[in-house]
Amino acid sequence: MEESWDRRMHGPPTFQLSKKLTGLKQDLRRWNKESVRNIFAEGKGLETNIAELQAMKEERGLTPELQEVVQSNVARYHNILHQQEIFRRQKSRVSWLNAGDSNTWYFYRSMVVRRAHNLITELHNEGVVVRGREAISELVLDYFKDRWGMNQMEFGWGSFLSYRADI
Repeated sequence: MEESWDRRMHGPPTFQLSKKLTGLKQDLRRWNKESVRNIFAEGKGLETNIAELQAMKEERGLTPELQEVVQSNVARYHNILHQQEIFRRQKSRVSWLNAGDSNTWYFYRSMVVRRAHNLITELHNEGVVVRGREAISELVLDYFKDRWGMNQMEFGWGSFLSYRADI
């Protein structure tokens, strides 16, 4: 990146600055692709790995070492989910800043629409409609317990659900 900034340019100072910023932007994008991990691909990979280990557990059980691997992967998965949430929040704020003043009717309305769109009011489970915060939380918890074969103490969902109380 220093090389990008230190390149010699010819022309007026504003032109030189513009070209240096363009070069720096390209270098930063390349660096991001090469150096920064893809948290979305890593999350999918961890989810697949945990599911495979759970399938092994159901078939023949897991050694204590593999149980530690599952717990480690689940902890990493929680961390990745948190990083994804932070990434999405930052990205949405950047688009708001690019669009203009965040204290306008348009931005207030888009916030209300997004909040309503993201709100989970009901889930369908094998033909049964589940409504209400507590019932939905319990259904989600049971789903992941069944999927990964862990109880709440092993998985730590209690703290996760209290953290995500807006389900």
